[in-house]
Amino acid sequence: MLYVALILTGILLLIANVSVRSCGPKSPVPTVLCAVCTGLGCLCYPLFAVNSLLVCLAVVGCAAVGARPSRVLLASLGMTVVAYGLFAIALIAPEINEWSELRDQYPMESMADRLSYEERPTKLPAAREEHHNGPPNLVRLADIEKRSDDLTKTFDYHRRVGGLERIHAGTVQQFIKARGFGVGRMPVMATPENLKNSNLEGINQLIVDLQNAEPPESSDSIFVSSDDPAAAAALNQHEANVLHFANANKFGFVRDREHVAGFLPHEFIDRPAGFRSWKIEKLELVSLLKFNEPAVYISNELPKMKDLKDAKTRPLDSFESQALNALRLGDDLQVQSTTDSIRMLGSIRALKQCIKCHSVERGELLGAFSYQLRAERK
Repeated sequence: MLYVALILTGILLLIANVSVRSCGPKSPVPTVLCAVCTGLGCLCYPLFAVNSLLVCLAVVGCAAVGARPSRVLLASLGMTVVAYGLFAIALIAPEINEWSELRDQYPMESMADRLSYEERPTKLPAAREEHHNGPPNLVRLADIEKRSDDLTKTFDYHRRVGGLERIHAGTVQQFIKARGFGVGRMPVMATPENLKNSNLEGINQLIVDLQNAEPPESSDSIFVSSDDPAAAAALNQHEANVLHFANANKFGFVRDREHVAGFLPHEFIDRPAGFRSWKIEKLELVSLLKFNEPAVYISNELPKMKDLKDAKTRPLDSFESQALNALRLGDDLQVQSTTDSIRMLGSIRALKQCIKCHSVERGELLGAFSYQLRAERK
């Protein structure tokens, strides 16, 4: 808003000095016009109100002594400098100092060491010719990326990420975007409250309508086509869980892989998206890049990356091994079901929002969720 304030200041100086030259140094017209500008400034920009008031006083003082128009110009310019100086000292400098303290609390960090395991070689699946699957479904990938983008349109996202970006901006940019140049900038001010992981619960309701999901009917086959309405609903719920786990609202301010501020580890904040009439009995995270071979983290809690750092792992079982081959070759969900139980393996792929930090290709398989579901008893 500094640019707007400067434009208004230029208009104010033009009005004051042109009216003095046109109406004479002792005319009340320049004073009245400056007073009107002061009133308008009180309604929108505090800086402009103070600037108008000081210019008005300069015009009144010059009129009292009958000063020449050139003296009025110098006096109005001097009062403008005083107005901006007062604002910088009284409001902007303390605010920038507060941002400097927050910058120390939320420093820029590199994700390179945290993600160094991505360079580890992993065991490859069987030859592609033996399967009927193709590359990742780019239409579905784009859809989940759009849903992730939609999550970043929330007020809490902009308040947190905007605040993190502001505390790491240069001093000039911080001055330009400071609070004194208009109340319209306040929603993204950098404050301790805004930078916390606040109001991010209940994300399931922002992702998908939970009432419309139903997993596939009983089947002897490991593969269930996503063209089937029930399977499509199950896939939709799995993607909701991926967005829940890798919540874009928690990425923080990401300039690039080497400069990330306020990142919060991937986790489930609340219960993951479930299925109508089915209960998620177990949900486990499958790691594909961290170890020489795929492994499943053993945990009694919902997956949280900060807690899984030292967690024990187990090898994939026969269902997970067979399903993983299909996921690696393009599928996003594999299902094996009986009358009262369902096993599912769902892909976790690199979205465009992920590759700012992850050194992988868009659509690459980063991991998977292994589900065990039971029919709820009524």
